[in-house]
Amino acid sequence: MIANLNGYLKDLMVYIPKGEISLRDYRNEQKWISSNYKFGMSGIRRNLKEVIWNVEIKPFYLAKYTVTEELYATVTREKFLTTSQ
Repeated sequence: MIANLNGYLKDLMVYIPKGEISLRDYRNEQKWISSNYKFGMSGIRRNLKEVIWNVEIKPFYLAKYTVTEELYATVTREKFLTTSQ
């Protein structure tokens, strides 16, 4: 086990401060009406309604890199399951 786990984790994490972000979605109001609606039509914005809303973000830490099962098990002190178990 790593001697200074807190220091090690701080080096692996980025602090994200609290704030507000605008989220946007494009909704097709005809997709429930048309039986031949095609999914995955990227770049086509016909019959779409743009919906924007604000979300408040609480502060959190985000890992700089992918968290491995081994790191997760070390931090949580839980044994991680493998596919052979």
